[in-house]
Amino acid sequence: MSASHTSSEVRFGDWISEGFRMFVEQWQVWVLQSLVVYAAVFGLMIVGFGGFFVLALLIGSAMQEATPLLFLLFFPLFLIVIVASGVLSCGMYRTAFKQLTGGQIAVADLFSCMDCVVPVLLATLCQSVLVAIGLVFCIIPGLVIAGLLYFTIPLIVHARLGVFDAMRASKELIQKNLLMFMLFAFIVGLIAQSGQYLCYVGLLATLPLQFTIGVIAYRDCFGVPGARTFQAPKTNAPSYGAPPGWPPSAVPSDPIFCAPARQPCPREPGFALHVGGERPANRGNLKLEKWKMKIAKWPLR
Repeated sequence: MSASHTSSEVRFGDWISEGFRMFVEQWQVWVLQSLVVYAAVFGLMIVGFGGFFVLALLIGSAMQEATPLLFLLFFPLFLIVIVASGVLSCGMYRTAFKQLTGGQIAVADLFSCMDCVVPVLLATLCQSVLVAIGLVFCIIPGLVIAGLLYFTIPLIVHARLGVFDAMRASKELIQKNLLMFMLFAFIVGLIAQSGQYLCYVGLLATLPLQFTIGVIAYRDCFGVPGARTFQAPKTNAPSYGAPPGWPPSAVPSDPIFCAPARQPCPREPGFALHVGGERPANRGNLKLEKWKMKIAKWPLR
């Protein structure tokens, strides 16, 4: 299956806000999935470290000679943790795509991605190695590589691309707007890890945002058939018109006085309201009337 990109425009606010609303829509399932992910990963680490210390106590005096062997035991543990993390993250992407297309998600969807575990693990390994090499060279190259390969895993999960095809498709799209995608990937990573500042409990809510925001961005960049939007409903602007029941043509019954003579002003259409009272709209006629009054007061010789 091939993936053709439709847009390379980065819309920070729209993608993040839609991803948040997507999480809120079925937040109970997302929190439970996060709980399963962290329980599995930390459980494996506890078992591994526990076994390490038990072996260290059993070896006892021969600890110094057996230290290299004990450290070699970390590699299988490291690989097991990476495989488990890849399987679970792949399942969270599959869950996000299911909700995006209108499905009702469940905790069991976390294990629904077994068909693409191998390419996801290979892609994760390639990304990790390339980013690590880039970080060695003044950090910036690592950020560039991470930005270029941002859509690699979603392309494997949704479009069923191979590892290198997915990396190539992601690079071809993102290089058109590289700087903005680098910033976007960096900000999404910060959002996903921000929960650790709430005694790590907040990670249960912030970890899913990495996947919901990611699939929203994927939808706009590559297209997803049947995908929904999670934009906020538009509200009509408040009306500042006349109070209810007040007819537009109503005229107050109290008389309006013209300044400075304090005489009731006529209500013909030819008069217009001004600050300080009403005055005729036709100023030429008003001046003519004033001159007539002055001439009438002149003494006749």
